[in-house]
Amino acid sequence: MSLADVVTTRRVELGLSKAELSRRARITRSTLHEIENGTRKTIQPATANALAQAFGLDATRLRNVLAHELGHYQTALANASAAALTTFELTMLELLRDVIERLDAQCEYLSDLRDELGRAS
Repeated sequence: MSLADVVTTRRVELGLSKAELSRRARITRSTLHEIENGTRKTIQPATANALAQAFGLDATRLRNVLAHELGHYQTALANASAAALTTFELTMLELLRDVIERLDAQCEYLSDLRDELGRAS
């Protein structure tokens, strides 16, 4: 399932219009349109987190979805010959890896923060 599929499916499941999801996630409608129609293949960690919150998901769940997509993409690239890889494909792979690394860091930070708050109370 692609990022576009995940976002569109979840939005429809929740009965949200594009305008409502854009408002809740604090992203522009054009950004949401690009994500849902697949022209934007990767998103910044802040956008991923905003969408996750708007959908009622935590950052870890969204990170897992993106990591799953990365696995499919890496498999497809591994099966292609090195000469067939375009600069675009290599760039997209690196961007996706970067987003996942940032989400990992954010998940770790949130977990540490949760632990600190638990100890403080």
